[in-house]
Amino acid sequence: MSALSSFLQMIADLIAQVAAHLLSWFAGLFAALWNAIGALVGLILGWILDLIVMVLNLFQDLFFTLLTTLAHLLPQVPQPPQWYVDSLGGFLGTLNVFFPVSEILTVASIWAAVYGAIFLYKGIKFLRGGG
Repeated sequence: MSALSSFLQMIADLIAQVAAHLLSWFAGLFAALWNAIGALVGLILGWILDLIVMVLNLFQDLFFTLLTTLAHLLPQVPQPPQWYVDSLGGFLGTLNVFFPVSEILTVASIWAAVYGAIFLYKGIKFLRGGG
């Protein structure tokens, strides 16, 4: 009986080793599939984000193209004489040595942009009937 029990023990150990190897192989397969699914989800989310950025850029381009088109529909303003432009530029350049003219013009343009955006928002709100 001893030879039979050692043979059965050897068969049981072999079955346990095969089962352990199969379990390890399936665990690696499931880990690889899980990583692949994670990569696919990341790829899809990245594609959706790129699509959203593309659409926002298209709307931005459409908005500025519309503004440019509307600006070209306005009547043409005559150009000031060259001596006026040169003298004004020279005066501002000389004044910029003693006073922060360029910084003041930068702040004024930022204020104009902020108030322009506020005016645009309130104008759209008024046109929609929101008061």
